[in-house]
Amino acid sequence: AVQAFGDLTLNNVNVQNNRGASNATAQGGGISMQDAANLTIHGGTFSNNQRKAISGANGSITIDSATFTNNPNGAVSGGQTVQISDSVFDANGEGAVTGSHLNISDSTFTNNTGTGTRGAVNVERGSLTLSNSTIKDTLLQTLGGAVYIFASEATLTNNIITGTRSNVSTLGSGIYIADTVDYPRTASNVTVSNNCIAGNLADGIQHQSVGTLNAQNNWWGASDGPSGMGSGGGNSLVSTTATFIPFL
Repeated sequence: AVQAFGDLTLNNVNVQNNRGASNATAQGGGISMQDAANLTIHGGTFSNNQRKAISGANGSITIDSATFTNNPNGAVSGGQTVQISDSVFDANGEGAVTGSHLNISDSTFTNNTGTGTRGAVNVERGSLTLSNSTIKDTLLQTLGGAVYIFASEATLTNNIITGTRSNVSTLGSGIYIADTVDYPRTASNVTVSNNCIAGNLADGIQHQSVGTLNAQNNWWGASDGPSGMGSGGGNSLVSTTATFIPFL
């Protein structure tokens, strides 16, 4: 619908039912930002866009008070930095939000579908700050997590992560943490605190990284803490190096 080569600000727009061209410069479907152009969204609805609702390049994407629904190839992807607040993501496919530097707060993700190892919120080779948000009922294709952290620094605080499931019945983690396999290996260093991580099909957290994981002060769905690395009855913590005591 829109390709922008310069900075763009949109207020309370309705972007829906668009299809992007197959070439790389028009992949947005809804809004496609080019070069170092910056995008700012205040309010509005993005729905039923057959490719990405919003795709970025080397500029920033800032979104507040917007709603993204039924975008089958993802809601927001790319951008040098992405900042999202007070927004709703429901029933989007291909991983609702994917980027290298994400800051997400006070937002709700429900019924989104992942692709590969990606889930609702996905950071790759960068950084993630996720706070005061709900990520619920994410459907994964195979292994992975509703929050997928790959070779990144991440801090998750005061979130609810629940109801993650997978098309493979034994998989489906609330949070999945992984590294690159090349050398030198890029590790993920992650802090997860004061979250509710419960009711996810396979694991609360699957930690497949040589980096650090501080998972203290979380509620795992049981008063005696997580199963897996722990001996409690809550959602499983799969790790050999994480710290998780005390728990809520």
